[in-house]
Amino acid sequence: MTSGDYNDLNRKLTLFETGGACHEVLEPIGDEAVRRGYEVEYTDNLTSKAHIGIYSASPPTIPAVNSTLSFITFHGIDSAYGDNSWHNWSRFDVGLLPGDKAVEYWQSCSTHPAARPQIGAFCVGWPKSDPIFKSSFDETIRSYRQQYGIDGNTVLYAPKYECHGKIDEFVSQARPTADQLLIKHAPYDDGSFSVEGNLESHHERYANEKSVVFLDTEDHIFDALGAANIVVSDSKSVLLEAILTDTIPVTVVDWMNRKGKDRTNKVFPEFVVQTEINSLQETLCSISNNWRSHVDELRPFRSKHFANLGNSAATIVNLIEQVSTNKKSDLDPIKPLTSNRVKYTAALAGLAFEKTYLTSRGQLKKNISDQNKKRLEKYGVGKCVQWFDRFFRHYNR
Repeated sequence: MTSGDYNDLNRKLTLFETGGACHEVLEPIGDEAVRRGYEVEYTDNLTSKAHIGIYSASPPTIPAVNSTLSFITFHGIDSAYGDNSWHNWSRFDVGLLPGDKAVEYWQSCSTHPAARPQIGAFCVGWPKSDPIFKSSFDETIRSYRQQYGIDGNTVLYAPKYECHGKIDEFVSQARPTADQLLIKHAPYDDGSFSVEGNLESHHERYANEKSVVFLDTEDHIFDALGAANIVVSDSKSVLLEAILTDTIPVTVVDWMNRKGKDRTNKVFPEFVVQTEINSLQETLCSISNNWRSHVDELRPFRSKHFANLGNSAATIVNLIEQVSTNKKSDLDPIKPLTSNRVKYTAALAGLAFEKTYLTSRGQLKKNISDQNKKRLEKYGVGKCVQWFDRFFRHYNR
């Protein structure tokens, strides 16, 4: 395909998202497109037909790409740093990358055809972060702090999942280091991996401590980050996005994940402050005493990981107009690395097989009754599907 194939497309943009983070990353694009006169539609039907479609769900969960011109991006910034994050990008026309560091990761995987969109991958920035760089963001944070009574030096705790008593360890270590501790659990976390099996028990335990403030799980993570000086998290997405709000990112390397697996060998971005739980208090004190210098040190990393700060959505809509109308643009696709021709051809065959599998799986999931779903689960069909999903993720990488 070439950009000339899309000249007859109308100015209708469909944003495919399933809520939460998937919506947050696409909303600024939709707002910018509306401003330019596009008709914009949001849908959670990932197989709907569209003229121009942008997808933020994980590609293997999309049964079929039915957009004449299709774009793929991430719903979580951490996906830009995995060695298998580009799986199935070849099913789309254009791939959207958040920054130069993500470009390096993509190029390292680009010898495989699964990583290569039909037109190409472009470095456009992280549209979810655009609101941070608007003049109104400072007022947003002032109102947010006022809403919760947040004042003084603050440390935010924002785990990927609540589990293994992390919240109690955090409060014990961080309480002496800040005026207030902010607790922000993710919208998808109901506390089922914690010993108590819920989040309410934690709220009750600290209900009488005015220095411990629980934030609504549905609050935007940028509001929570903007209200904090430091964030302690084991979520790579939170740690990456922290540098956008000048919030110092800290992770505790000896915290286990929700499955009880050790994280000491997990790789974090180079700018993240890493510490063990018994040293967390000392680490937080050191950062608080030199907070401004830490912020200054983070700025170069911000521009390395995030392109077009404050203008990512505009850059993406420019790219849409470039491709759909064959206009000349300064933004060129990133050049993939040279592949071994024999291996590349063999990999293409594997991708064709997977595409058929994903389409069939999607149709079955859409049409099967709940009763038959339970019957198939009983006979182990679900485990078989999971095996094939893992197989293709490993093979097509």
